[in-house]
Amino acid sequence: MFITYEEARMNGLAGSDVFQYSHLVYKDDLNRNGVVISLNREAYFAFQDTILLSQYHELKMESQRRQEDIFALCPTIRKRSQYINIENLKMGIGFELHLKARLLKSNYIIHNINSHDITFKGLSKEQKRRPILKDEYFNIDGYRFNGQRNVLVGLMEQSINFDLLLNKEEYNRCLNLTDDMRSIIDGYRKLRNRIHLPGDVIDMKNLNRDNLMEILVEFINKEIVQTTNSLASECGLEKVRLKELII
Repeated sequence: MFITYEEARMNGLAGSDVFQYSHLVYKDDLNRNGVVISLNREAYFAFQDTILLSQYHELKMESQRRQEDIFALCPTIRKRSQYINIENLKMGIGFELHLKARLLKSNYIIHNINSHDITFKGLSKEQKRRPILKDEYFNIDGYRFNGQRNVLVGLMEQSINFDLLLNKEEYNRCLNLTDDMRSIIDGYRKLRNRIHLPGDVIDMKNLNRDNLMEILVEFINKEIVQTTNSLASECGLEKVRLKELII
């Protein structure tokens, strides 16, 4: 096992002040908040990059036009239909990033814990049914110096599975989503999988509703935009503030 971060610093070893970038998220509140902001911004940009959200007015006008004339030209609707799997992939990615930011903000681990290391085997098993607090990991072990940088040896490169976030009771409780919003997000998770499993029939009743856009925009503005802007103000990062979506 590598020596501890504290031992490396005490001995003045070269690189002892360097951390693996993705593990810095658990070092302190400032680094955590910075990653929460980053994840939420990436989620926001993924949503904004969809035709559904960026060209909603055009879609709505063309939909009304088609009701009046079934042969009316509707280029935006046609384009969205052509790229619908990419659209759903972006929506799914946006929600996945936000849910991980949501967990992280409450000091939960979003990396998969290594089940092959006996030291962390129990914690890894627990992670399959409930979120693991950062302090639970640090009660077992801290940062280790590997000769080049400080790392958390019990964490894997992959992050928690999207399905786990949505379909385990303890994760649902910690994420604090309404049943309706969880159902909508899970719908986009399933649609996202069509990018590599095309043609699978999926029941999307929860997404086929007239007020879906209002629900999505309200959620994005409240949970992503407002959270990001509040943290940005706390961290003195006014330049990373997001603008509310308007439909």
